[in-house]
Amino acid sequence: MSKAQREVILDVNELSNTNIIPEEEEEDFFAPRKLPVPLANLKQYVDSKFCYYSKPINIAEIISVEPKIAYQCSMKILTETRKLRMVVRPHPWKTEKVWGSRGLGRLVEDTEITGEAVGNMWTDYSIPIPSTDRSKQVFSLSESTCRGAGKVACGDCNGLGGFRHVPTLTVKWFTRQSIWFYQNSFLHTKKIRKGQRILIWSVSRIPWSKAAAIEGCVQTIREDTRDIPLRENIIQDYHIKHLNPVQNKNNEMRRLDFSIERMNFEEVRYTMGEDFVNKREPTLDNTFRFCQYPGNQEQTLIYENDYPYNCCGCFGEKAACYVPCCTIL
Repeated sequence: MSKAQREVILDVNELSNTNIIPEEEEEDFFAPRKLPVPLANLKQYVDSKFCYYSKPINIAEIISVEPKIAYQCSMKILTETRKLRMVVRPHPWKTEKVWGSRGLGRLVEDTEITGEAVGNMWTDYSIPIPSTDRSKQVFSLSESTCRGAGKVACGDCNGLGGFRHVPTLTVKWFTRQSIWFYQNSFLHTKKIRKGQRILIWSVSRIPWSKAAAIEGCVQTIREDTRDIPLRENIIQDYHIKHLNPVQNKNNEMRRLDFSIERMNFEEVRYTMGEDFVNKREPTLDNTFRFCQYPGNQEQTLIYENDYPYNCCGCFGEKAACYVPCCTIL
């Protein structure tokens, strides 16, 4: 005879809770993906731009984050020009005889003193170099009354009977300034100029001249990376932009002021899948890039020039596209 089967009644309240998803885990499961810090910064930047479309960044993946360096070099050279001219003014004409003589063997001589040779305006006159970037001074080299070469019509003397010939030297100083940028990335020079930089080297040379060797001046500059031949670049730009343009001109270099500032930043490369192709740099294929650089108020700023949806993104993904003229530099 078979035994009767015992019926077991289960209470729902007594069942285990192991198969029930906790409320917190359920919220995390449906929560949007948490982006890495560089991509989160890029998304915030894209969202701040008019017409940009940021949705593709949610599926982006970082390929690499590389440290980069940018230099801003400022060179100022004080240049001096000199111009000699003879200023002629009406002057009373008198000739008197006086006892005694400035010359040997003469008992008497005229008080009329003939003009003396002016000499070389560059080598015979030493003039202090001003501390300002621009200046002008006028010097009277000698004063005398004479009737020598270069006679002037008597009608121009205003009835005074003679003229005073004054050799006048006009000296002007002006500053030629150049700013050069060197880097091992693609950061725009406007961003380097506005970013936070650190002074790493400076020099001031007085006197300075066209014959001075820039090679010896820059030997103490330390080069931080092989990607940027800093000393070689500076020497080349000095010759091209400063020395060569004035080499055969009638002027002189007097003072050199040169400084180098460095900015450290990051170049981030990322991809958003095979559907997104870099139209600005076709050689990068599906890879995009942007730079993170320090601002003057210690905030992290973004620079990019190849984001695929930088036009009409406010109308959604289908209307968004890449247009180079809309790129925000």
